[in-house]
Amino acid sequence: MIDFPATTTSIAGGQFRTYANDDALEASDAVVPLDPVDPRVREITVPKGIAFPGDLRSSSGLGLGDGLTSHTSKWQQGNYKSPMQWSHEQEPIKVRGNVVASYGSEDPALGAPVEYIQLKGTTYDAPAVCKYTGNKYYSEDWMHHTGGH
Repeated sequence: MIDFPATTTSIAGGQFRTYANDDALEASDAVVPLDPVDPRVREITVPKGIAFPGDLRSSSGLGLGDGLTSHTSKWQQGNYKSPMQWSHEQEPIKVRGNVVASYGSEDPALGAPVEYIQLKGTTYDAPAVCKYTGNKYYSEDWMHHTGGH
């Protein structure tokens, strides 16, 4: 059997509202402004045991304690770079051979799936881009093998 708490705290419009579970919610209920460092924020956004106390990463962008209203609003504040901006700024990786296996992690359980990328026709200025990781690759080996066998 599950024991439910005697009171419930909910967030509406960025504010806490606490009331007894057996009472109807009325307009006269006390409303407290939302404080992102208040430990109740973590209790409300993610059930206990799913995330570390005070860690807002799992609910970031949901309007629940960190002041962000969407997943991408963190990078749209002007002083942050998006993951795509970081990938775009990286130099292309020179590879020996005509095919590269691009993957997100050494551990196969983590990261993106392996993508095998054909590098024929690529250059430093026109690299092939992995659709999962954003890594850019090029090879000059194909230039030496453009003739016959």
